[in-house]
Amino acid sequence: MKNGCRLIALGAVGLCIAGCGVPTQSVAHSTPDDQVPSGLLSPTPPTSTTLPPTTATSAVTICLTLPIGPLGTVVRQVPANPTTNAVLKALAQDPTTQEKALGLGTSVTSDLTATVQKGIADVTLNPEFASNSSADQLTAVAQIVCTLTAQPGIGQVQFELGGTAAAVPRGDGSSTSDPVSRDDYPHLIPATIR
Repeated sequence: MKNGCRLIALGAVGLCIAGCGVPTQSVAHSTPDDQVPSGLLSPTPPTSTTLPPTTATSAVTICLTLPIGPLGTVVRQVPANPTTNAVLKALAQDPTTQEKALGLGTSVTSDLTATVQKGIADVTLNPEFASNSSADQLTAVAQIVCTLTAQPGIGQVQFELGGTAAAVPRGDGSSTSDPVSRDDYPHLIPATIR
């Protein structure tokens, strides 16, 4: 009798297991919408990430001072299709941490403006320029000439102060109120610019 009870118990367990399983079907069938769990019929709306608008930029060569020797050059990003004033603004910016670590600096102050006609950039200096030492004036003028003549379409730079042509130092120690070019600063303009 003990063996018979075991067989009945095993049979009952087998029926329970078979009855609790997931039913199988040999063909697919559709389920009415009202029997589908909520949320499965409504697709999840796609997620989107809104990125901030990108600003187009252009790379320009800027000439910075070094403790000794000729000027050094770096590339800075400015708004696309930069004006001469945008290039001068980039030149007057403080060097980055990385540029400072390389010993680069600038003698150019802000508030410079320029226009370009027939390949000559006409730069209006601020009143502070006249009070700078001759060495600082030479370095600033060389930086401006180096930077602007590296831009397309500019071969010379004319300086003015107070509405009249300003006499600026040249690399040979003389001064001139005529337009100057990178040839006037052979020991300061980097070889990569010449």
